[in-house]
Amino acid sequence: MQKRVPLQQYRIGNVYIYPNTSLANTTANTQDYDTTVYTTTVRNREIQYNFLNQTPPTLKPQAIARSLYLPQGSLFRQRNIERTSNALIGMRNFKYINIDVQESPLSNASSPTLEAHIHL
Repeated sequence: MQKRVPLQQYRIGNVYIYPNTSLANTTANTQDYDTTVYTTTVRNREIQYNFLNQTPPTLKPQAIARSLYLPQGSLFRQRNIERTSNALIGMRNFKYINIDVQESPLSNASSPTLEAHIHL
């Protein structure tokens, strides 16, 4: 009989939003971006979102942040990715939406962390 191994629970770390992404520039170097850190409070917790722009933003960060269901420190749930995607689609401001979740370079066995890259 095989020993059961529990699934690893990941937490959300940094969330990066690229609001003016074109299909040609999804792999551009992050040094080519101007970064704006937007901080908001949800349920008495401060949450930071990193907005990376290559061109002047067309929407205010707070308008986009209202549609994000990926607060830092929360447990990763696929449902929250779907909720975020549906909320951003509902804004009707973006041609496509790509949410890429990957293990953070700062992640370790005692504190597994994911970072989200949202290309709009």
